[in-house]
Amino acid sequence: MGKESRQETWHRLPYFLPDGKHYLYAANSARTEYSGVYIGALDSSETRRLFGSTTNAVYAPPGYLLFVRETTLMAQRFDATTLQLSGEPQSLVEQVQVNPIGSSSYSVSDDGVLV
Repeated sequence: MGKESRQETWHRLPYFLPDGKHYLYAANSARTEYSGVYIGALDSSETRRLFGSTTNAVYAPPGYLLFVRETTLMAQRFDATTLQLSGEPQSLVEQVQVNPIGSSSYSVSDDGVLV
C-alpha cells in the first residue's frame, strides 16, 4: 500500500539503523491504523509499519528499538539483520517528555548507554 492510500499527513524523525542503508521514521495518518513507526531502505520506495507510535524510535545495542508510548519509554527486541521485531515491548521509564513534533527526551549511545 502506497503512502497516498495510507492518507499520511507527515513523516518525521528519521533515524538510520547500524547498516547505514535502512532507516526508521514516524508517520502520521488521517487513519489511525496507519500512524506509526515505519522502516524503509535507501534503495527502495517500499516501507513497512513496525508499530503504532508517532514518536522517534532509535536502535539500542545489542538489539532493541526504543520508543515512547504516551509518556513511557519502551524497549522491544529488534534484529537489525532481519529487520524484525520480536517479543512484547517492555516498559523502561515513565514520564518521558515528548515535544509537539514527537521527539522524545532520551538518547542512547552506540554502546547501549541510555540517558
